[in-house]
Amino acid sequence: MQLIRCTKKLQKEMGLKAAALSESEPAFSYLAGWHANLIFIQRRKCVLFVNDKTLFNFIIPDVSRALLKNLSGLFVTFLACVLAEEDLSAHVREKILSEYADIEYANTNNKSVLGSMNDLAYHYQEYILSEGG
Repeated sequence: MQLIRCTKKLQKEMGLKAAALSESEPAFSYLAGWHANLIFIQRRKCVLFVNDKTLFNFIIPDVSRALLKNLSGLFVTFLACVLAEEDLSAHVREKILSEYADIEYANTNNKSVLGSMNDLAYHYQEYILSEGG
């Protein structure tokens, strides 16, 4: 089991209650856990994922509330695409993705990662706006 640590804003949008959040420690993983935040770019909901260990990150644009109900499936789908874009071998991608077969949600726990997320959100927004959205 791995964790996606969601900000309160994302938890609220997903409809996650405190009882649904995990208190368990995740299993060993090469990439470890992730933090996720709901951000708005041009009034559209986007989810920003940042890896706890490496700060490797990606954004899922234009996410509806219905899609947020299956955030773990959305995360794995986009992670697979991002890893493929990074030109990792199929064997390595499969090994990483297999670690995320079981995902639970938890509260954020790392202020350093949250600070990096805020900076990344700003840069994503500026990049998208400069490209004409």
